Amino acid sequence: MTKRIPWGLIDKYFKGTITSEEKESFERWIQLSKRNHSIFLALKEEWESTGVIPSDFHPDKAKAWSNILSAIIIPRIKRKYFKKKYSFSLASVAAIFLIPVLATSIWFYLYLSEQPIANGWVKIDVPDGARIEFLLPDSSSGWLNSGATLKYPVVFGKHRKVELTGEAYFCVKHKKQSDFTVSVPDMDIKVIGTKFNVSAYDNAPYTFVVLEEGSIEVDGKTGVFNQRLLPNEKILFNHESKTLNLSKVNASRYSAWKDGYLIIENERLGEVVGRIERWYNIKIVIEDKELNDFRIRATFKDEPIEEVLKLLAITIPMKYNIEKRVADSKGVVKQKKIIMKLK
Repeated sequence: MTKRIPWGLIDKYFKGTITSEEKESFERWIQLSKRNHSIFLALKEEWESTGVIPSDFHPDKAKAWSNILSAIIIPRIKRKYFKKKYSFSLASVAAIFLIPVLATSIWFYLYLSEQPIANGWVKIDVPDGARIEFLLPDSSSGWLNSGATLKYPVVFGKHRKVELTGEAYFCVKHKKQSDFTVSVPDMDIKVIGTKFNVSAYDNAPYTFVVLEEGSIEVDGKTGVFNQRLLPNEKILFNHESKTLNLSKVNASRYSAWKDGYLIIENERLGEVVGRIERWYNIKIVIEDKELNDFRIRATFKDEPIEEVLKLLAITIPMKYNIEKRVADSKGVVKQKKIIMKLK
C-alpha cells in the first residue's frame, strides 16, 4: 500500500464491517511502518473513547492542510504537573481547536510533518494555574509556565526560531549548521545547544534569562546590548530604565517551577504578586502600597493559596481577605480575588 491512510478500511475495521480479505490488507498496512502502527493505535484509542473516526478526511490534499492550519496542530504535549485544583482541556492550550479529537491531532503530527510546509505556525497558550511540557519539531523540548505563549513553525528550516511571551525552560537540540533563536519582545536569545530559563511577561517590569548549561548570546531589541552568558549566570533587563544587569546565580532554582516549586528569593512583594497570580489563577489587590516594598524569601511546593497567604502574613505585616467568588451575568464564576492591607 501507499503512504496514504486507508480511511475506508479503517472505518470498516472499527465498525466491524470489514471482510476477511480487507482485514488482511489493512493489517499489512499497519505492519508496513512504525508510522502506520502509531496512527492505528492513536485512532484505536479515539474510537474506543468517542466512537469517532475522521474517515472523510483526506490528508494528501492541499485544501486539507489549509483547513488544519486554520484550526490547530497539537504537538506532542505531555500534560504533567498541573495544579490539582484546575482541570485542563486541549482546547485551552491551542489557539483554536475545531477538531476535539486527540488521536487525530497526534496523526496530524505523525503524517503532516513529512509534507512540504509553508507559512505554518503552531501556537500554545498556557492557562493560568497550569504548566505544560512541549516537544518541538527538531526534538528540542521544554516547559511553559502559567500564562505563557509559544509560537513556532510546524517545520523548522535552516534558521530555527520560536517566539515567546511569558516564562519557559528550553532544552535545545544542537544541530550543525542550524541556529536556534528564542525571540521575546525586547531581546533575541541565540542558542548553540543548551538548557536555560527565560521570563518575559508583557506586564512584568523586567525580562530575565538564566543559563543552566551550554552557551547563549542575548541581543537587545529595545536596548542596545549584546551579552554572552556562561552557566549559572543571569541577565536582567529593566524595561523602564533600559538597563542590563549580569549576576551569578544558582540556575537550577530558576527552573524549579517546572517541577512544581514556587521559589521567592528575597524579592519585593510588588515584584512577585504577578507570579503568584499566574501560579494560582487569582487576582491580588494591594490596597496599601507600602506592602509592595516588603521583601520575602520562601519556597512553596503545591501548597494551596490559603496556606501561602498564611505564611506571607507571618513574614510581613499584612492582613488579607479572600472575597467570595460570584457568577457574572452569563453565569461564569469570576476569578478568586484577594485583598491585601497593612496590619
